[in-house]
Parts: sequence; structure tokens; C-alpha cells
Amino acid sequence: MADTSTLNLDSKTQEIAFDTNISHTVVFFAAIFSILWGLVNAMLVKSIDMDNVAPVQKALDEAEKLKQENGDNEAGEDSEDPDMPKDAIGIRDRIRYIGDTITEGAISFLKVEYLVLSLFCVVFAIVLALTVDW
Repeated sequence: MADTSTLNLDSKTQEIAFDTNISHTVVFFAAIFSILWGLVNAMLVKSIDMDNVAPVQKALDEAEKLKQENGDNEAGEDSEDPDMPKDAIGIRDRIRYIGDTITEGAISFLKVEYLVLSLFCVVFAIVLALTVDW
């Protein structure tokens, strides 16, 4: 059996290692930083101009150029889907449709999630009220 006496920390080391004043401050500022970082990223995403089709058109042009350089005369995998848009505006509209669909699904999920969470909290509060000595 291993000697466990070396694992015990003296009281001075425990005070330094488990100083709650520092840990509360670190957790508080980490939470504030994460909220600010989330806001910065949300603003960056919101700043994307979805009406500008120039980047999509540039990507299509580059893909066409690569296809010609490689000698691909076949239409490729994308042509098998008749609903797949071939121009920049159609691709933008498809991206918007997919984004709207994801948003609707996320909102539906969150509504059900909050309902289930609320029910759990009510049931748990009742259980606590009945079992805790006042």
C-alpha cells in the first residue's frame, strides 16, 4: 500500500491553494469575459451582408476555373440535385431558407426545453418542500 502521508498538504498550502477570494474573482471575470466575447461574435455574425452576392459569385467563378484547369467536363455531384441553385442569387436564397429553417427548429426546441425544465423545477420544489425540515 502506498504511503498516503505525502499526499496531505500542510495548512499554509491549503490556504493558498483554496483561497476563495481569488477563485470567486476569477470565476466572475471569466463569466463577464465570456458574455462579452459572445456579444462580440453575435455582432460579427449580424454584420454579414446577406444581400451581397459578390463573395458567392467569386467562389462560383473560382470553382469553375478549377474545374476547367483540371479538365473536368462532367457536371459533378451537385448537378444530381435538380433543386440545387446554380447562380449566386439562388445560392443566397437557399442559404436564407436553410437558416430560417434552422432558426424555426431551434425556437421550437427551446420552447419545449423550457417547458420541461419548468415542470422539473416545480416538481423538484414540491419534493424539497415536502422533505426538508422547516
